[in-house]
Amino acid sequence: MAGDESARVDLGVFGWLNRILVMLIVAAMGAVAALKYVPLIRTNVRLAQREQELKDSVAAKKAHSARLAHRIRQLRENPRVVEREARAQLGLARPDEMVVWITARAPRGTNGASGGAGRIR
Repeated sequence: MAGDESARVDLGVFGWLNRILVMLIVAAMGAVAALKYVPLIRTNVRLAQREQELKDSVAAKKAHSARLAHRIRQLRENPRVVEREARAQLGLARPDEMVVWITARAPRGTNGASGGAGRIR
């Protein structure tokens, strides 16, 4: 047992300083690693968000494409749809029909031509 006690040297203050120095070195290495990888983590998060936005955009465009494909199929296969569109967009009518356009009009004045309607207040 006398050999064990003689192998141990009391360093005093330098023993504590040595331990503190080792802890500071380990902390510095950890800080360097954190400073190096934090920007990479932020970039990864930003890219993941952008990927999700693009996936949502692709899904919306696929849904729009499906609606357009359905509309094209209807216009090709259903003559009633074509007729309805011709009437709505081009103002067309059949030869035996009369088209009447109704437009909104401003209220009449109080010059007596309103048929007894009173003054609007």
